[in-house]
Amino acid sequence: RLRPSAVASSAVCGDPVLKHRRMGHSSKYPIDGICDVCLKSKQTRAPFMKNIPADRRAKSVLEVVSSDVCGKITPLTHDGKGYYVSFLDHFSNFGMVYLMKEKGEVELYFRRFVSLVENKFGKCIGTLRCDNGGEYTSKSFRKFCEEKGIAISYTIPRNPENNGKAERYNRTVMEMARCLVFDSGMPKEMWGEAVCTSVYILNRLTTRAVMQPDVTPAELWHGFKPDLSKIHVFGCTAFAHVPAEDRAGKLAERSVQMRLVGYCSNGFRLWDSSRRKVIAARSVVFDEGVRLSSVGTSDEVVDDPDGSVEEVPLPDGVSKTSMTSPVTSTPGGTRIIPVPVLRRGQRIRKEPSHLKDYVTSMALCLLIEDESPDTPPSTYEEAISQDHRWKAAVKT
Repeated sequence: RLRPSAVASSAVCGDPVLKHRRMGHSSKYPIDGICDVCLKSKQTRAPFMKNIPADRRAKSVLEVVSSDVCGKITPLTHDGKGYYVSFLDHFSNFGMVYLMKEKGEVELYFRRFVSLVENKFGKCIGTLRCDNGGEYTSKSFRKFCEEKGIAISYTIPRNPENNGKAERYNRTVMEMARCLVFDSGMPKEMWGEAVCTSVYILNRLTTRAVMQPDVTPAELWHGFKPDLSKIHVFGCTAFAHVPAEDRAGKLAERSVQMRLVGYCSNGFRLWDSSRRKVIAARSVVFDEGVRLSSVGTSDEVVDDPDGSVEEVPLPDGVSKTSMTSPVTSTPGGTRIIPVPVLRRGQRIRKEPSHLKDYVTSMALCLLIEDESPDTPPSTYEEAISQDHRWKAAVKT
């Protein structure tokens, strides 16, 4: 049994720290100062700024550039790429991507990006915002930025939100790339071309990230409105013109059927499934009305000089008819694309064991049929020469 004095002391307490401890460190009984127990038990991450004030945004092109690496992505592309690095300008929201085989190639493509923008705008990048990945923290990378006067703003470890602009940009690019691959029915190994095409399209779409309304990133970057008439459905049928110098004769085909997979500065990027290469072509006719099935066997666009881009001429010994599927037309003008022949199985078919019984043998059936005395006559002479049982049947 508790004493009355003990009950009174527990009900009324003048020490706020003691009361805070008694009530399980509840926020309803706060104390002045810091409670280390509460911090160890309840501390959360500090909130991130959702909207950057206008006075803290970039005021010109290349003032702030964000970069991030995406990958490893499987399956690999047709030319063995499994990563891509993106560079996004904060002022114009114009992005560029480079496909890579390894993360260590980031410095190589960053140097190319810096040379490109220096020649275009006559100035270098002010601040590069990136994470703490080894590809950005290497000694050679930091030395190159120091020589160019580029300030590097690294994110806090385990806080990718510090570089949220690049993170969200890569997510948007991959979402659109998946849409292009799934809609076209092309094999997943074409994700690299889909990523480049997604960046090309995003640079020509208006966005709230740009301070000026109804202005696209490409317009701020290039200084003129982009031509959207060049854009076609990703993966649609494309008929590339074959130059006269590369045709076998007067009756040779004048175009080759391929698939559209991207754009270059003065033409289109087309996928040649027979040679498994991407070629550049200018004179192309597109058929966007037919959705083709998946081809192959595998489960703004930056012109990469190391990429497998070739001109449209065909190699010697390759028949143009073997590169295209015959397309016929009905009188109504409907295009009919033949369905590929299904591969037959190689398993040897065996006769079921129950059919090996002599009763069901075809030879026995034929033998019984030949020796049957009840075979109907086919002529009058045969009927007269046979048994006269048919006369009794007629009389009945």
